[in-house]
Amino acid sequence: LVQVTLKLMSGAKLKAAAITTVLMVLATVAAIGSLASIYALRLAARPEIQGSWQGILKTSGVGVLQTDRTHTRVVCKITTKNGVYVASLDLIDVARKDIPVSRFVYNYPSIRIEPSQALQTFQGTLNKDGTEITGLYGQAASSVPLVLKRTKHPDAVPEPLDESDYAVRTDSDLQGVWQGTLGGTFRDLKLSFKIAEPTNGMFRAELDNPQQGFNRQPVSVTYDRPGVKLIPLSGDGMFEGTFSNDRAELAGNWMQAGVPTPVTFRRTNATEPAGEPEKNYIATSDADVQGHWKGSIDINGAKFGATFHIALLPDRTFSASLTSLDLGATDEVPASTVRCTAPKVSLEWKSLDLAFNGGVKNGKLTGVLSQAGMGIPVELTRSKTK
Repeated sequence: LVQVTLKLMSGAKLKAAAITTVLMVLATVAAIGSLASIYALRLAARPEIQGSWQGILKTSGVGVLQTDRTHTRVVCKITTKNGVYVASLDLIDVARKDIPVSRFVYNYPSIRIEPSQALQTFQGTLNKDGTEITGLYGQAASSVPLVLKRTKHPDAVPEPLDESDYAVRTDSDLQGVWQGTLGGTFRDLKLSFKIAEPTNGMFRAELDNPQQGFNRQPVSVTYDRPGVKLIPLSGDGMFEGTFSNDRAELAGNWMQAGVPTPVTFRRTNATEPAGEPEKNYIATSDADVQGHWKGSIDINGAKFGATFHIALLPDRTFSASLTSLDLGATDEVPASTVRCTAPKVSLEWKSLDLAFNGGVKNGKLTGVLSQAGMGIPVELTRSKTK
């Protein structure tokens, strides 16, 4: 009888344990279902953000006056691909279009945008109406406020001027290419304005600044003969002067940081530059200096992406250039001095007051980047692509 009772009790315990297990599984499934439902409800409740968002980004340059800062209109274009948000950026006033975004995260109300060509990011918060994203763009202490507002009519990056657009015409005082050199603190900086006058009194213009990596900058033109005013839309300085009677010069001052610098721009028939010599970036050994060298530069705790492009030319000499969207160089900035004797590398960008001295070791380009008396250790890795 005792044995039978024990067996019955044991069977009852097993049944109870089994029932408990089933109940726990059902509870877990219910919890998972509940969480999934909550997540689905959150997704359904969050505002849809596809479309165009526009704002004004204050950049690090000094404008016409000492207290002015350069700026650009920013348009963030958001779409979906296979159910996932993707985005790209237009920087209107520096003429950069369709900058890819490598990472886009939307976790309502938080939005994070990471452009693929920069180490800086945008971290913002979407308002309840789904009409405005308020946040910071940049990196840690160097971040600046940026507000993006939804718009159905975003501004567009101007199409580049064609050579035929600014060909010299006798019935237009300003149409043509005007070249000048800024001395003094600008260290012989060469600038070139391309001005088109498609209809009488209506102008389109671009500023090329190849030594600092800023080309095709949109420019506003004000002309009340003989007075001429040329202002980059980014606020990066201003030229004000007069048109000469012989139609050959624009003489006046370049104004930046509140300081006038005398300059004369002369009309030239220059067209697009002649083709460059073939550049070889392919390394045949780890000690070769040619290649695309990518990495980041740490300046007071803030990291900035940068790439050195070092090419072997047909005459066995080298050319070099720098690109860094983080540092403001939206185009390649050619080095003014290049000295390469593998594995040693010495580069200088006179217009940026920038120099690099180092060499290739263990497959990396290491050295010191110097500017304004400050030396920054740099380590770059060879990349197969620009």
